[in-house]
Amino acid sequence: MYENIIAETSVSKECVPNFWKAVDIYLFKTHVVNKKLFGVKTLSVLSLNRLEWSETRVNFDHKLLEEITAVPLAHFVDYTREILIKCVVQATEENPDAASVDHFSQYGNDGLIVLNRLIPKNIGVFKPLDVVCLIDYASFSVLLKCRQTEEENNLFPKMAFELKVVKDTLSIRYASAGSFDARSMRWLEEVLLGRMQKWMESAVPTNAIGIRTSSIRSLALVDNLEEYNSLFHELKQKYGLSMVSIWPECTDPQKFVFEDIAIAAYLLMLWRKERADTGEDKLQSFVDIGCGNGLLVYILASEGHRGYGIDLRKRKLWDLYPAATVDLRVQTIVPSSASLFPDIDWIIGNHSDELSPWIPVIAARSSYSCRFFLLPCCAYEFDGNGSATNTQHEAYLSHRGL
Repeated sequence: MYENIIAETSVSKECVPNFWKAVDIYLFKTHVVNKKLFGVKTLSVLSLNRLEWSETRVNFDHKLLEEITAVPLAHFVDYTREILIKCVVQATEENPDAASVDHFSQYGNDGLIVLNRLIPKNIGVFKPLDVVCLIDYASFSVLLKCRQTEEENNLFPKMAFELKVVKDTLSIRYASAGSFDARSMRWLEEVLLGRMQKWMESAVPTNAIGIRTSSIRSLALVDNLEEYNSLFHELKQKYGLSMVSIWPECTDPQKFVFEDIAIAAYLLMLWRKERADTGEDKLQSFVDIGCGNGLLVYILASEGHRGYGIDLRKRKLWDLYPAATVDLRVQTIVPSSASLFPDIDWIIGNHSDELSPWIPVIAARSSYSCRFFLLPCCAYEFDGNGSATNTQHEAYLSHRGL
C-alpha cells in the first residue's frame, strides 16, 4: 500500500474526471516533463476486467505491480496474463499505438497495464528505460515503476510511486516497503504534481456526451521511434557540431542546423521504408525548392542521394560545402511547364514560402511517380498572397488592417 504522501494539492471537483486525461499526457508524452527524453514508445497495453464469478475482489496494488515488473520483457504479455489469471482477472491485449487511459475508462474496464519505453535524447549517455504502469479505475489510482531500478538515470524516478485522486485531492505517494530516493521525491513534488494539476484543470475539447474529441497522442510520423532517434543522433555527431562551428550566417545555428538534421533523418527513414516496400535498391533522387542555406541538400547528398537545391539567392554557407558533393543553384522558379522535374523522385518544399501550394502541383505535373515532401511555415495561396506574420498578435493586427 502506498500510504506515504510525498505531496498533495487540491483540485476542483469538476476537474477530477480529467485525471485520466492528465495521466494520458504523462504516460504517452513523458518527454514534456523531462527534456532529457526524446520520446515514448508504448510496447504493450492490457485492459483488465475482474471476472464476475470471482468471490474475492483482487486489488491492483503494490504487490501486483512488483510481480508484473519482474516479468521477463521478452514474455511480458504471456507471463503477465498468467499472473492475472491466478488473480481471476481477464487481460485483453490492446493496440499500443492507439491506447488511451481516458478512452478505456469510459468503456467499463476495471484497470489497465501499460508498458512504456522511455527513449533518451542522448543515447551516448543514457540507455532506454522500461516503465510499468498499473491502473485501477475504481480507486483513481496509477502505480508506476521503472524496471531498471539498479541503473543510474535521470530519466525516471528510481522508486515506485502512485498518482491518486481522493475526493478533490490529487496526491503522489510511495510505499514504506519500497526503496527511497530523495532526488526522485523532490522531482515528483516540485515538477510532476504541478504538471498533473495543470493538465487536470486545462480545458479539453469534448463532444455533446462528454467524449474527448482531441487526441493526446502524436501522429505516428515514423514507424520506429528508436531507429529514428538513433539516426538523428548519428547525423548530429556527423554534421551538427562541425556546421555550428563554421556557421557564417546571421541566423541562429542551434536552431537551423539541428532542425535540418531532424528533417534529414525523417526523410532518410521515409526513403528507407519506401525502398523496403518497393524492393528497390537505388537511392531516391531529389530537388529542394527554396533550399536556403543548403544544409538539407548537403546532408542528403552526403548520405548518397543524388539531388540539388534551388533558391533565389546564394547564401554564404554555400561556399563552404564541397563542390563535388553539393549542387546548389541560383534560379527563379515560376510554376509553369518550364519548371518541371521529370527525372526526380522527390520534390522537397521546406519552408518554401509562396511556392508551397505549388509543390504538389509541380510534383504531379513532373511525372506520375514523382512524390513530394512539404513542410510549410506560412499559409500562402496560389496567387502568392498569404500570411507571413510571426505571431498571433501580428496576425490579429493584420486582420484588423492596423
